[in-house]
Amino acid sequence: AEYRAYYCGVCKTIGHRYGQLPRFLTNYDITFLSLLMHSVADKKPDMKMESCVLSPVKKMIAKRETMSELAVDVNIILVHYKAEDDSADKAGIFKRLAAKILLARRYKRAKRLHPDLDGIMKEAFHRLSVLEKENNKSVDIMADPFAGLMRDIAKYVLGDAYTDDIGGLMYNLGRWIYLIDAIDDIEDDFKKKNHNVFLTDGFKDKKTFLEENQKDLEFILMSVYNRIVEYFKNIPTPVSEGVITNLIWYGLLQRGRDILEGATCKKTRI
Repeated sequence: AEYRAYYCGVCKTIGHRYGQLPRFLTNYDITFLSLLMHSVADKKPDMKMESCVLSPVKKMIAKRETMSELAVDVNIILVHYKAEDDSADKAGIFKRLAAKILLARRYKRAKRLHPDLDGIMKEAFHRLSVLEKENNKSVDIMADPFAGLMRDIAKYVLGDAYTDDIGGLMYNLGRWIYLIDAIDDIEDDFKKKNHNVFLTDGFKDKKTFLEENQKDLEFILMSVYNRIVEYFKNIPTPVSEGVITNLIWYGLLQRGRDILEGATCKKTRI
């Protein structure tokens, strides 16, 4: 219930800050960032029973405040660059139109509020684009731009509350997200001739790929997962500790197992 309250709080904050239509951009990754920000900064949001346009039944919702607004701003800029990346990767016409129509004005506002953060994201996605054009197949090199971006986002939003352990956690969480997405998207990338760090000339289909490479993929993911857990052990989380611990210790692990078994990720990674 507490995690859902944060999720609904992020959704309502998007609606208040950027209008009702972008509320579909609410996702579990940005909810986790909001949770981590509140916990590390020791600032628990006020909770209130409310209903919303998506649900007439009243439920607990984290009230809008500075931390959630910052998380939402981060998400708008991140989604903008992800949409640009999808467009470059031959994404469907719907995605391209949605990015132009839905995000343009909202992105400009977020960029105006956070020009330094926008620059950080622009550079990270540029680095990723260059590596993709070079058809780089190193897992460590390909995962680094997004991993570094997650670390730099944490440094930006947490300010004086940022520590090297938080940076290590977010860096490896970024690696995890990149690798999970690459595994999940491999068949689509093969069909669309997009770059994918795991694609080889002998690729047949996703099912065969998972069966033939399961041990190697498990080793890669578990190595990253273990680093996440080790960094997390050194981070005090006075607010919502149980929720964050559950996500780190169990949510990530289960998502990894689901992906290796062929379940569709649907971009709800944590």
